[in-house]
Amino acid sequence: RYRELGRSAAMALERVCKNIRGGESEFELAGKVSDALWANGIDPITVLVAVDDRTTKYRHLIPTEKRLKRYVMLSICARKWGLIVSATRLVHLGLPPADLRNRLEANLKIDAAFISLTRPGKMYSDIFQETARLYAEAGYPDEWKKHHQGGLTGYMAREIRVNPDSRQIVETNQAFAWNPTITGVKCEDTIIVHDEGNEVITHTGDFTYQDVEFRGDKLSLPALLILR
Repeated sequence: RYRELGRSAAMALERVCKNIRGGESEFELAGKVSDALWANGIDPITVLVAVDDRTTKYRHLIPTEKRLKRYVMLSICARKWGLIVSATRLVHLGLPPADLRNRLEANLKIDAAFISLTRPGKMYSDIFQETARLYAEAGYPDEWKKHHQGGLTGYMAREIRVNPDSRQIVETNQAFAWNPTITGVKCEDTIIVHDEGNEVITHTGDFTYQDVEFRGDKLSLPALLILR
């Protein structure tokens, strides 16, 4: 059921992303995402949307009447059968500026680290500390302080928001949703931890993906969808 929810929710979100047009308001986009989820029997418990300069001003992106010119970030927490998945997708109309691409590149590496490090027996605080160092190494040392980084999920959007003092241990079959952010960009998907590796249940294989490597672990992560 969790796999089915993850794929269905991500497909609904990405279907809206692929049909975005300039001039649509954040309210309109939030409505379209909600409609797409409801059409699949999924409850949109959180729908966050921001366009253009609002993506750099806020981390928790409550929709407004502001209308899209070039760039939009959409995030969901979606529930069915009591289970919750989270995902974020980014869309740009036309070629994106270099600064946006650079920030996303750095954030994707941090996201890859979060996913790769979430293995059975690993202490939550150790995962947090290692990824905080990656923020600094990328040239963004304080960005992790501006929004929670995610954590354990399942029957709440975040059952535990991981922080530097979280002493819990990752266990097999737990679910996590990490959401690292650097001003203007965010990565977010939902994973299940297995003994043999992690399964990202909100990947559809039908979006723009970027290959990222962390300590020999190769991941293909949703990147920036560019609409011409």
